[in-house]
Amino acid sequence: MATGFTNMFQELANTNPKISAITYELETSPTNEEKITLVRRVKWFYDAPIVRFYYHVIFFILFLGLFSFVLLVDYFPLNIYGETRSGIQNLPIPISEIILHICAWGLIADEIYQWVKHQRNEQDYSGDLRNISDIFGIILYSVGFITRFIVLERAFIVSKILMCMALIFCSIRLLHLFAAYESLGPTLVMIFKMTQQAMLIFVFFILIFLFSFSITSVSLLATTSQVNWTYTDDGHLLKATVIGNGSRTEMWDWQLFRDVINWGIWKVFGQIDEPINNSVSRKFHKEKKMCNL
Repeated sequence: MATGFTNMFQELANTNPKISAITYELETSPTNEEKITLVRRVKWFYDAPIVRFYYHVIFFILFLGLFSFVLLVDYFPLNIYGETRSGIQNLPIPISEIILHICAWGLIADEIYQWVKHQRNEQDYSGDLRNISDIFGIILYSVGFITRFIVLERAFIVSKILMCMALIFCSIRLLHLFAAYESLGPTLVMIFKMTQQAMLIFVFFILIFLFSFSITSVSLLATTSQVNWTYTDDGHLLKATVIGNGSRTEMWDWQLFRDVINWGIWKVFGQIDEPINNSVSRKFHKEKKMCNL
């Protein structure tokens, strides 16, 4: 009967290349007279798909933890100046990062094996969005891995940014693993379908309110730095002058565009004032203080 089901799934996979059929070699159940050895029991245990799946999930969670640890506290430029890494003199990169790269290249090798297997079975590898996500993560990691061996400040910054983006794609892959659970899987699939259909529209609506609020707020706050109102001693208006005679070069710079974006984004996250001093320009800070007065 098991052979019949295996043949049926194999025929279905041959007719539809998008369906991958995985066949297992079923061993005959031992009789009471046969002696089941310990090695055979261990082999049966580790050959079970559920055991392989749980080990893969555990490994991937540990991998993400190691990846996060390295990026937070153990990711430094290549040691070519005789410093210490992980307490070892002249070690090029820390030991934790070496272990991370070994695990990462192991995952890349596994992904290459999957691609080769799809090509042999004439299946569409790029038809699955999970594979596309893995490809982007591999590309980001590979470029970050190469640039981290270039001892230049800009190259190191690019390397760390790409590594952080690769960590994001790896975290998304963890969601795909949890999709196999009976209770959580349908919910994740439903959320994925909803984001596919409505995410762009939702983001578009948010951007409309964000930029309209930011532009109007900054335009009101910037008035004090653009117009100078002069009054007499008895409170009558003497004259109103524009800073720089209304020159656009005096009014516009790219820092103003940055202020518009930062002002709206921090308010979306509930910040009354920017937590970082460099998040807006000094001129903008002066304008806010004058308006508060």
